[in-house]
Amino acid sequence: MRNARTYARRLSMQPFVLVGLLLGIGGHVHAEMIAFFVSGDPQYLAEKSDAPTRLDPYSEEANARFIERVNGLPGDVIPASLGGGTVTRQARGMIVAGDLIDSLDKRGGEYPAMQRFEWARYKKDYGLKGGDGKLPFPVYELHGNHDGPQGDTFLCDDLIERNRERPGVINTSTNGLHYSWNWGPIHLVNVGMFVGWGEARRGKHHYAPRGSLAFLERDLKEQVGDSGRPVIISHHLHLNCGNYDWPDVDLKGYYELVSRYNVIAIFNGHTHGAPRRFGWNGKELGPQVSGIDNFDPDDSGAAKTGRDGKPVGLRHGLLYVELDDQAGTDRDRFTVRSYVTKDNWATANWAQAWERAVQVPDAPANEGIRYVEAKDLSYRPDATDAYMQSRCKLDLYIPTQTGFATVVWFHGGGITSGNKSIPKQLKEQGVAVAAINYRLYPKVKCPVYIEDAAAAVAWVFKNIERYGGSEKRIFVSGHSAGGYLTSMVGLDKSYLAKHNIDANRIAGLIPFSGHTITHFTVRKERGIDGRQPIVDAFAPLFHVRKDAPPLVLITGDREIEMLGRYEENAYLWRMMKVIGHKKTHLYELEGHNHGQMAKPAFPILLKHLREIVRKK
Repeated sequence: MRNARTYARRLSMQPFVLVGLLLGIGGHVHAEMIAFFVSGDPQYLAEKSDAPTRLDPYSEEANARFIERVNGLPGDVIPASLGGGTVTRQARGMIVAGDLIDSLDKRGGEYPAMQRFEWARYKKDYGLKGGDGKLPFPVYELHGNHDGPQGDTFLCDDLIERNRERPGVINTSTNGLHYSWNWGPIHLVNVGMFVGWGEARRGKHHYAPRGSLAFLERDLKEQVGDSGRPVIISHHLHLNCGNYDWPDVDLKGYYELVSRYNVIAIFNGHTHGAPRRFGWNGKELGPQVSGIDNFDPDDSGAAKTGRDGKPVGLRHGLLYVELDDQAGTDRDRFTVRSYVTKDNWATANWAQAWERAVQVPDAPANEGIRYVEAKDLSYRPDATDAYMQSRCKLDLYIPTQTGFATVVWFHGGGITSGNKSIPKQLKEQGVAVAAINYRLYPKVKCPVYIEDAAAAVAWVFKNIERYGGSEKRIFVSGHSAGGYLTSMVGLDKSYLAKHNIDANRIAGLIPFSGHTITHFTVRKERGIDGRQPIVDAFAPLFHVRKDAPPLVLITGDREIEMLGRYEENAYLWRMMKVIGHKKTHLYELEGHNHGQMAKPAFPILLKHLREIVRKK
């Protein structure tokens, strides 16, 4: 028997026992806090001009200060009288309940130019995905009456385009205006102006529903069903706005639909004055009514210069929302707090809090999460020939939630064969997978396939957030040749640097039985026998460094692995330790050869991935 102290960790495995031990089969989801903001009616208003260059001064003041206030809230202390605690630094996003700009309900004269200017400014301030504007998190807006009463303006067309790029969206209406997404256990739906039947306005009624009720009915049936999961719905109009604006028959149909689900909140915009909470039972709406909770955030920026030259509308509000999902259903809490100003956001204070118990059904880890696939996405827009165009593609397997981790997966095949596929062991694990194809020898030679691998990793960094993932949770892995590419891309920083990506941003490198010396195909290209080892610039061993991402090396049994693969990895493990890297791990899977070792390696990958994600 080998002395265990002489060698790195050696695992004798029964795969089922290992999976249960590492992943907690049958275990339940841990406590989770979901927090986000709800605002409404920023109503960006341009100066009255056919070539505007600035906003109305009070609109400018309100909206610029609002953005500053929101960015200053993370970490802010909440008064003990309102429940205490601090505002999260990890808000999921902001819902904006319509009336994004002010003048799109008007026609002629200088208004078309004003409308375009206002919308451009909104997008510049709010962004879309988080970090692409002045807010650090994604935004989930809908249209209101000032954005076009019939929902058919250029702004609404742009919303449809934005919905295609909006992080985490899992379902959209046929016309593209309405959409849904998930934040943890919550299912959220944005349904535009109001909820009603049909596309166009009917009779003498004011607004067009744009098919919102049919979409909501389909979405809740498909995405929620009888799961009991909590639902949040947002639209622009308030529930008691009158039959002219919201037809009674539509309002009745809306209540009959949502009363069948666990709707914990409805948010609306449109009204101005102060944030408020009402209860709705389908017939009555009021602060003392028992029913579905309905919240109005007040407007966030609808200030302007009045006809007398004095400011109008300096009071504004914002809602900060938390769902505390504990194990079981007895301790789940839903809290909404208002944050208000009386002076156009020059000063602001916490005002009210509404809290109640809710029920968030527990489920086994990852149960209820749906997955979608996107195939043959090109990751090299610079492709110059047919072979490059055909091979430089990836498939995405994506959970229908946000903030997920992603595994970039490189197939094996000696860099001479193989094709991308999503490993079944990584499916339904709450993570995304990007399966990569790359060009192969002899059609290309070193370092082209390494460059392809780096381009694919860079593409994931630059694009995963638009699918709802986190660029801070990107892991790279692969088997055999894919393991070699994993180590090269992660240890030799020069490849990703060409794409302006620091390799140290990789959350973890987890190669399966990859070469750590120069790959045998690279040696073959030079006419060197595969049994002659070389360590040069194309060997991961050449690039050992103290500041590398966490590194998890996994091989098969040294006695039945190919070409001394365990010993290579053991040497890399040792040299990473020598150089001072504190997060290198080595696993040898007893009784598994080179091809067999992948199956029991996946639970190790997932174990380390989850440990790293928990610490980030």
